[in-house]
Amino acid sequence: NFDRLWQIEPDLVKLDRGLVQQAVANTRAALILPRLIGMIRDLGAEVVCEGIETAEQHARCVAAGADLLQGYHYARPAPRLQAFAALAATG
Repeated sequence: NFDRLWQIEPDLVKLDRGLVQQAVANTRAALILPRLIGMIRDLGAEVVCEGIETAEQHARCVAAGADLLQGYHYARPAPRLQAFAALAATG
């Protein structure tokens, strides 16, 4: 929610992989992505685009100004980290 950006004042904001996928598949989403990243950065936060799975998604997010990128395009989680995430999810 946008109102949380100025209420919480986060240092880091993650953009969902769905937005990243749409930015490649949908012209309107492609226009919004750099503006959204710009607004978040104007509020003082860095932007992580998550769910990067292709070189095209990588290029789109870099061109849009994302600070950090995360996803299977770069690497899969290490088995040890997967076990830790599973343990954390169970509480």
